[in-house]
Amino acid sequence: MKDFFLDTSGLFCCLDKGDHSHQEAVKHLKSEQHMLIHNYILAELIALCTNRPNVNRHDAMVYLKDLTN
Repeated sequence: MKDFFLDTSGLFCCLDKGDHSHQEAVKHLKSEQHMLIHNYILAELIALCTNRPNVNRHDAMVYLKDLTN
């Protein structure tokens, strides 16, 4: 099994249904690969989600909670 390091832009792309790469990002996130994430990536993602008007904050917090479980 390969390790898959998650980055902020890919995670945000999963949230933004209007992004042209949304479907591909979701596919990678749902893959069976071993995923790695750093706390700084989560902190950056939270900051990004709170500053974008097209992201529902509740949905973003649920998404973040799911990522960390």
